[in-house]
Amino acid sequence: MQVLKNKLEVGGRTTVVFLLSVLTVVGSSHLIVPVSALGPSSLASNTYSPAYVAFGDSLTTGSSIPTCQDDRGSSPWGCKENPTAAVPYPNRVAQALHLTYSDSPQDYRQGRTNQLGLYRAGIWGYTAQEAVRAQKNGHNEVGNWMPQLEAVKRARQLVTGALGINDMQFSNVAKWAKLYLKPGGDHITPEVQAVIKTRQKDFNKLFGSLQDAKENGAKVIVTAYYNPYDADTAGCEDLKEIGNRIVDTLDTELIDRAHQSHLSVTDFRRKFSGHGAGSQDSYVFGSECKIDAVFRTWFLSLVRGMDAQKAVAIKFDPHPNSNGTLAMANAILQEYNNAD
Repeated sequence: MQVLKNKLEVGGRTTVVFLLSVLTVVGSSHLIVPVSALGPSSLASNTYSPAYVAFGDSLTTGSSIPTCQDDRGSSPWGCKENPTAAVPYPNRVAQALHLTYSDSPQDYRQGRTNQLGLYRAGIWGYTAQEAVRAQKNGHNEVGNWMPQLEAVKRARQLVTGALGINDMQFSNVAKWAKLYLKPGGDHITPEVQAVIKTRQKDFNKLFGSLQDAKENGAKVIVTAYYNPYDADTAGCEDLKEIGNRIVDTLDTELIDRAHQSHLSVTDFRRKFSGHGAGSQDSYVFGSECKIDAVFRTWFLSLVRGMDAQKAVAIKFDPHPNSNGTLAMANAILQEYNNAD
């Protein structure tokens, strides 16, 4: 039996949480509780009401670009990877709240009975548009998984997450770098605003589901996106500015809507400030934040016959590492502790 110890900041104080695990996972601090170990269940899929639902995109998965094996059919999170590259932040939150959770796709298949306290619904690469379409169709486009907005409405205690950054194609660093270098002023902010405008109906549906969760008694915390290139490193000013323009514009939309619906907000930007790719104490998997490295990596990859876009994506990987997911969990728990 393994004893796991995590230090979590809750409500401005440091709490040391001890949890006993029935499984030992090498290189991971996951607390994985198989459904079979929980005893008989009376919760069928059509009546399942989890205590905590974490919805959203790849930031909830704990995966990184080089480790994620894209497969939405066999994994509810879109990646075949166990253990994940980092401990997913929802797992950390569930652990602090003493809720059961699992990283086994089998425990998420519709039709199975389970007693998971956490339903981790975030999907690698997911967009707000996809989430709304899945809710309308009653199932995900790939894989027979419960649509995340349906799961959101069933939450009894807590909902966390956000969508929209993949609608912006944030990870296409080369695209944004070219737009940034284009003469004639700021071309990035208007581009992001244009995408937001086309997604208004999707955001309406998303926040409608969040409002339903709130009315059902769950505390809803919208997680504003962080800038993964917010590093206090010489030569990284340009990419930091690109990230700020994209993230700040989208976050303004999300935060305004959250306030209008009287929902709570956790702003990850504060936690990640100075911890972006290229910093000494980085919270993301990316190792580079200099704009000239985008084009240098692209060119060298082409010369070597490699996938240039993926090579750039790996070097500038915006996904949170374990330090990042711990910071995210800390921020959420602080807000949860203060939420009305």
